Amino acid sequence: MKALFILPCAIAVSNDGNIVLNRFFQLQHTIDSIKSRFSNAEIWVLELSGNMMSDKLISLLSKDCSILHFNNSVRLHAIKERAKNINLRVSYSIRDSYELGYIKNATECMSICTALSLIDPKKYDRIFKITGRYFLSNVFNIDEHNVYGKFTLKEKIKCSHGKEFTGSDYIRHCMYWSFCTSIYDDVSKIFNDINNHIDQCEKNEIIPTIENGLEIFTNPNIINDIKETGVFGIVDNKYPYMD
Repeated sequence: MKALFILPCAIAVSNDGNIVLNRFFQLQHTIDSIKSRFSNAEIWVLELSGNMMSDKLISLLSKDCSILHFNNSVRLHAIKERAKNINLRVSYSIRDSYELGYIKNATECMSICTALSLIDPKKYDRIFKITGRYFLSNVFNIDEHNVYGKFTLKEKIKCSHGKEFTGSDYIRHCMYWSFCTSIYDDVSKIFNDINNHIDQCEKNEIIPTIENGLEIFTNPNIINDIKETGVFGIVDNKYPYMD
């Protein structure tokens, strides 16, 4: 199987070198977990911090990956500026976390749409997405994921905020997904729809996320539901999580 992995991440988020290296090492673990299971996988890193990584880190990363830098992206910087004034329907005391969540979802979705637009689906059998700093664990079983004509997603769960607040009563975790390139056009449309959904959050008076969007815009007929993705990682740089 010829596989392409796209890894959205934010490495150069701080002037503190320890923070940057910590994120870089976690991303390297992601890459190593892919290379240990896929002999000929192509890997694209989507760097979304808005800043440029050091020449040394770029050189190290370039040995195994192609890097899409978004530090000069007008759209990325516009998302960050917009977030400062956007109406998020939450109290001031908790606004910061929701503002950060909006930025993460909007920038990741934008980068995925960009990456998908650059892909020649004829070159690959399957395209995988893993959020940078997560990794394929020994629970990962490719046979459960590699289903022809299907979009493999973690089975949906109840949304704690509800449809009135987010647009859907259910969510699908988005730290990992994959799809057969025979449905490339369908998946590209799903993420363009999610991108527009996030852009129009004030008009629709909701706080949208990719997790809600996957539930809203994906045709159930193309979904391969799995109970465990086999992808592990650290949520918000604090909480160990097994998906």
